Amino acid sequence: MKVTRGRIRIKASILKALDDTVTISPPTDDTVVYERYPDNNYGSLDNMRIYDRSGQNERALVRFDLSDIPSGSTINLAKLRLYYYGPSVSDEDPAGVDVAVHRITESWDESTATWNNQPSFDSTATDTIAMPSSYPTWVEWDVTDDVQDMVDGTVSNYGWCVKFVTEGLSSGYHTARFYSKEYDGYDPELYVEYTTATYITVSDSGAGTDYVETQAHLTIGDSGSGVEASALRASIPVSDSGVGSETVVSPQMIEVVDSGSGADNIPAIILGAISDSGSGVEAIGLEASLKIDDSGVGSEYVEAAPPTTYVTDSGIGVDKVMVVKEQKRVKTVKRVRPAKRVRETKRVEEARG
Repeated sequence: MKVTRGRIRIKASILKALDDTVTISPPTDDTVVYERYPDNNYGSLDNMRIYDRSGQNERALVRFDLSDIPSGSTINLAKLRLYYYGPSVSDEDPAGVDVAVHRITESWDESTATWNNQPSFDSTATDTIAMPSSYPTWVEWDVTDDVQDMVDGTVSNYGWCVKFVTEGLSSGYHTARFYSKEYDGYDPELYVEYTTATYITVSDSGAGTDYVETQAHLTIGDSGSGVEASALRASIPVSDSGVGSETVVSPQMIEVVDSGSGADNIPAIILGAISDSGSGVEAIGLEASLKIDDSGVGSEYVEAAPPTTYVTDSGIGVDKVMVVKEQKRVKTVKRVRPAKRVRETKRVEEARG
């Protein structure tokens, strides 16, 4: 373990990468298709209704632009979120009724989609939820695997179809209404948590072990009182003396950047021992609890950098090492809306019964 100006150097490749988080809204397309009027298009409506009545089934279609998620990302969580504001009439309340999302498998457009030309979708639901008994409220479906496949390019991004599992009822049917992007509020959302990998090219010396300087940060949530703590893990290569056991001692002070009131210094002592194999380089796993004074404002940041990352030397060419990203970033991507259509606050029901 090395110290530079009171900062601890750790092996960055062992640190868990922090998720990037993006909320994509509004969608590029959203609409409904209605079995009763199979050639009508409803892409300009400010709501999306689903219905499970025989001969009058309705489904919602929605698609998002995923271009803000870097290629090669690992999708840790993805949720499709719609704002549910109630049934059409009280005796069609869907409380407790299952609603599924299915990945759409062919191209469609909100301005032309109808029941008769609606896109195909996977027969196996991506996720199913029971509708809540209270509203208005957000409802959400887990679409993690779908988004991963879309980002990887193993499937095309055509979005999802939202429908009742109970379609085709002759009595006791249900309706559920969600806002579409044309409502200009409570737009459909796709919430995604993902991890990206960054690669650094390391020149190969041709022998022994090479290393590269990297940067890592830990973010500690601020509770507003008391002292915060964050767990830090490191694996530290230790030169082998060839006899006995080796001992690693951490520095006595680690610099902590306090976002509320400047910088503080705190003690952090680690003792670690490893068995001696008698040759080569050993590695030891250490765990530390880093504590910082709570400013009571915002979040505190512990800088555990610049660390030294050790790279096994292949002896030929150039080696690469994967390092973690710096710190969690949360962002909301708001798409530029198309020219606003005339709001239709009520579906044209054409003698709906």
